Amino acid sequence: MYNRVVMTCGISLLSPANVFNHATAQKLTSSFNEVYCDEQSQQQQITQYVEYVRQHLHHIEDSEKVSAEYSLISALLKRKKLHNSAHITLIATNTIGGVACSAALCEIINKKFGMTVKRQIVQMTVSNQQQFQEQQAKYMHVLANALSEGEPRSTCFAPLGGYKVMTSLGYIVGSFLHYPTTYLHEEQQFLIEVPPVPLDIDEAFVKGNMDLLRRCQREFIPFEELTAQEQALVEQHTAIFTIDEEHVTLTVFGAFLFEREKYKQIFQTHYYLSEQVRNEMAKNKAFVEQELERLVMNLKLRAGAYESHEREIKGLKSKPVYKLAKAAYGQSVFRLTYLYDEEKDELQANYLWLDHDLYERDIAKGVGLMKEEKNMQQYVIGG
Repeated sequence: MYNRVVMTCGISLLSPANVFNHATAQKLTSSFNEVYCDEQSQQQQITQYVEYVRQHLHHIEDSEKVSAEYSLISALLKRKKLHNSAHITLIATNTIGGVACSAALCEIINKKFGMTVKRQIVQMTVSNQQQFQEQQAKYMHVLANALSEGEPRSTCFAPLGGYKVMTSLGYIVGSFLHYPTTYLHEEQQFLIEVPPVPLDIDEAFVKGNMDLLRRCQREFIPFEELTAQEQALVEQHTAIFTIDEEHVTLTVFGAFLFEREKYKQIFQTHYYLSEQVRNEMAKNKAFVEQELERLVMNLKLRAGAYESHEREIKGLKSKPVYKLAKAAYGQSVFRLTYLYDEEKDELQANYLWLDHDLYERDIAKGVGLMKEEKNMQQYVIGG
């Protein structure tokens, strides 16, 4: 019997055939693929939809008419394959539809089934091919971490929603970690389980080719600049390396493999947190760790979701030393002053706010922007 479910979350909640297809949802469907960037108009639409769902939970009668995610949980419970107190993880894209539906599903699943629900937002910027490839690797890493919180016998893995590529990549991650993949035939309400294909990689391969792997992870390398031995290695290991217009980089699967836990010493970003940041993040550790990783990923990809906002602060007597990052999901606020050293791949988190009003009062005085806060220490995400 399962005590944990990990699902990718889509937007079937907004389908016209389902019970929560409200006028607010119809507004969302016109922009559900837009990247969520915490604009007031976006947040207002999402908040209104989640509130509508919260107020109309009593309308749920037929589980087939809610969403694919709800139907899966209902089917598992009916077949006595899921504990009543199971932990649910939803992984959604950073689109308006993804953020709205995952937030609403947290409410629905918690209130109707009494289960603990955690959601994680992953970036999928499909308008940029290079960024999209790197984001796919990050998605696989997030998914692997979620699956690693349990084990195959007691965790149901169901890559149901999101972009279609998330299902395909999900199967690869599941196979690598020995998880079968579960699907639900919604019309007939029967479960389909696809067994994993054995996947593995020789650890000696990593140790013996550390320099090449690191170089290919960071940039595109001209094939002709590689040694003859390196060229043969690239051509032999096509699951790990790819050649595009005579340039070599890691494949999505290769990038995922080397973000895994056992290769942290090679590739992982080093995080340094002040005492203030460590104390503040204790209020919501999982959320802050997720946002720190998202910040680093955006900085590496030079994506716009984490633009630097320190220039917006008016009336400061001197130029800020630290950058300012801003993000929010529902009621969760994230404001951070930081420095990032790209060459060393180090993030220095200087001052953190999880309360918007307190942030507004402090930032106007330049708090966290001008000097290093005390007791900066190295921190391991997930440690």
